[in-house]
Amino acid sequence: MGESTRIGVLSGLEIVRSALATLLDDHVVIALDAAPWPADLDLVVFDRYACDNHSAALSAARGRVRLVLLDDLRASGPPHVAHNFATNGVISSVAPIVEIREAILDAARGDIATASDSQSEFDPAFRLSGQESKTLRLVAAGLSNAQIAAEMLISINTVKVYIRQAYRKVGVVRRSQAVAWVYAQQHLAAGETSEAAV
Repeated sequence: MGESTRIGVLSGLEIVRSALATLLDDHVVIALDAAPWPADLDLVVFDRYACDNHSAALSAARGRVRLVLLDDLRASGPPHVAHNFATNGVISSVAPIVEIREAILDAARGDIATASDSQSEFDPAFRLSGQESKTLRLVAAGLSNAQIAAEMLISINTVKVYIRQAYRKVGVVRRSQAVAWVYAQQHLAAGETSEAAV
């Protein structure tokens, strides 16, 4: 996409808007506010603070522009409603800046953005194994570790290993974040299936 990449930044924090404009200074970065937004954006990067004030604009933009959430995945509590709008992924705001930039540009090209908060363990080539993927689906279904072990005919310790490896690969640290990640992936897959049917 080169220099023609147009990235909108929606944040209530000036520091976030300025930092992303500096990080992506070789691309067109547009600070967004209330809708309507320019129609030719390749991507909108937003944070949970923007979601609190612009959820209607994010809803309207869904399906018309790629949306990526920049969020601190270490935050406590259930996933913020902002995760529901992140159609092209969630980027950890505490990831190394090189990874944040790469993830944003990947998302602008149509890939799913991923950047973890652990530089030493982040590798875009990581993929979930079949067992890790099944374990995450069972976590999302609400099963306990003991129930997952019984379902998969493995030990609880093996379940814990699969969970730990999967969390690292998808960039989450808590069970609630893993559940949100699984639902986001299912939502994306469902969207791709319905687009293919059209």
